[in-house]
Amino acid sequence: MLIEDIEKAMDELMLDFPQLVKIQSIGKSYEGHDIPIFTVADPSGSVPIKDRPAILLNGATHARELITI
Repeated sequence: MLIEDIEKAMDELMLDFPQLVKIQSIGKSYEGHDIPIFTVADPSGSVPIKDRPAILLNGATHARELITI
C-alpha cells in the first residue's frame, strides 16, 4: 500500500460523507508531504466543540507501518 492509496481512500470518504468528514493539512513533513488531519464530526453544531468527545489516532509513525492506518 502506498501513501497515494491512503490519500485516495481518505478522499473517497470525504466525497461519500461530505457533511461528516473534513480533511485539512496541519503542515509539511521533512520531505515536503502534507500532514493531514482527518476529522469526523456531527455538523449540526448542537454540541459545542469543547464539550464533544474526542479521540486521537496516530498511525504510520515509523516506515513500513501502513498497517496501523
